[in-house]
Amino acid sequence: MQKLIDLVDLLYEHNAYHVKRGFRINESSPLIASNHLLEEAVELQAEVIEADREAIIEESGDLLALFCHLIKQTDITLEEVVDSAVNKLNKAYTTNPAEVTAATPGVTRRSRS
Repeated sequence: MQKLIDLVDLLYEHNAYHVKRGFRINESSPLIASNHLLEEAVELQAEVIEADREAIIEESGDLLALFCHLIKQTDITLEEVVDSAVNKLNKAYTTNPAEVTAATPGVTRRSRS
């Protein structure tokens, strides 16, 4: 992961060009990056539905790269994001069934009470 963050930092340091679209990386905005992130998430979902492992890896890479691009644009560090994710997972999951508060277990919001 650090290799990816370092590359994103280097691309910003040199204000790199997008090969296919011609814009410079510093010309993009967080709003554009977040919209592109949503597009990539939909592409990943399509590959998950198809169960194509290689395509899932490729789309996951696109999503991760764009995510790193977005956090770079908002001056947030990867460490801050990881800490937040760890806190969220620690709050959301338990290995102790007695701590589960759901009246009806379910994965989706619709299947829960």
